[in-house]
Amino acid sequence: MIILTGLSALSMGTLAQNREMQKIRPETFFVIHASETVLVDDELQLTFVRHSHKDVTEQMGASPLLVSIAYKNISTNDEASKTYLWESKPPFVWRWKAYLFVVTKYDYNAMMEMKVFRDSEAQ
Repeated sequence: MIILTGLSALSMGTLAQNREMQKIRPETFFVIHASETVLVDDELQLTFVRHSHKDVTEQMGASPLLVSIAYKNISTNDEASKTYLWESKPPFVWRWKAYLFVVTKYDYNAMMEMKVFRDSEAQ
């Protein structure tokens, strides 16, 4: 996995689009749609910004999937936007701060089925 930072920083308020934010408990499966923000553990706003693909030459093989995510910890006001790159099929796994994310399936640029785990001892 490769992490690209600082791409496509978006306003969390704009992405909510006047919808009530879905509240997610850690360690439960949920579906998040493109441009949707969910609230994890009453603390983390997680936004699935979009999917995209990296352009590759024919000799390089399949085009890797890029997943853009925005985070905001509402307790600390810590914000970040990151793009993750995967060259394989799900599950996709990554960490941000005290959270571990696992994507089990996706529809390109539409939705992701995932689970979030929280490590209470991580900083």
